[in-house]
Amino acid sequence: MLRSWRRRSPAEPGKDSAPGFLRVLLRCFIRPGSPLQTSMVLGALMAATDPVSVLSIFKSMGLNQRLSIIVEGESLANDGVAVVLFKIALVTAVLTWSSVLGGSFEFLKVILGGMAVGAACGYAASKVTAGIDNYLVEIGLSIVLFYGAFEIAELFHFSGVIAVVLAGLILGTYGRRIGMSPLTHEKMDSFWETIAFIANALIFLMVGLEVANISFTDKWVPISNSILIVLAARLIAVYAALVPCRDVPAAWKPIIAWGGLKGSLSIALLLGVTPDFEGRELLLAMTFSNVVFSLLVQGTTLKKLVSKLRVV
Repeated sequence: MLRSWRRRSPAEPGKDSAPGFLRVLLRCFIRPGSPLQTSMVLGALMAATDPVSVLSIFKSMGLNQRLSIIVEGESLANDGVAVVLFKIALVTAVLTWSSVLGGSFEFLKVILGGMAVGAACGYAASKVTAGIDNYLVEIGLSIVLFYGAFEIAELFHFSGVIAVVLAGLILGTYGRRIGMSPLTHEKMDSFWETIAFIANALIFLMVGLEVANISFTDKWVPISNSILIVLAARLIAVYAALVPCRDVPAAWKPIIAWGGLKGSLSIALLLGVTPDFEGRELLLAMTFSNVVFSLLVQGTTLKKLVSKLRVV
């Protein structure tokens, strides 16, 4: 169905307004005259965030748990939406008002449909878990749940990623409450943490092999511009999204903005793009550089920023 969306583009709600802002800036300042599609793809890639290291810092400093919930919740929403936007951007050539309206409708349908499938699968799996008291079987059930939710959603042309996210949320909250023993919960957490670690390691290994064949000599200017633009877009998107949230302390906003680290998802999505895609080499160089910058600069200075702002 995504192929039938050619010449359509979605509208991004909430904090995912960052990709739309990025598209304009990227096209104007990174490499003027570059294809709109390239800018849209990078904008979608940079919407995804990886809160793992950020949450570890918050936990080690004993910060307010609500701040951690906001950061983690934003990441879950952004990751799912970023995947949908990325797929749509790959088949979008031009923008018109009719294509924006049509694309917005399809975007909402894909998101809401994925949520419905994920909620149904998560609820059903939670009920099944309630009648089982064997952590090995329950871990196996979680694997079936996530793959099953993804495939069912994709079968109906909805977002499989959104379906998996919602199914996981329901199983980890409702399912845990009605049917998981403390031992099962501990074992399941350990299992999926191990899977995530292995997946991240493989992704960075693959991107290392890809980047080794790219020449960065003529790309430092667009790479530097992309980093600055991504930071600016992140700051604007976070502050704009939190305007209605009067109960969020002002000191939290720069922490949330600076803590928007990029991770393996952005790279994994781009690795799936065919080599003949126009601008793929530049996209890979900019994405890799943004991920490295966020991990080495933002990740290492976040703790100092928290201390300076006296966030508790």
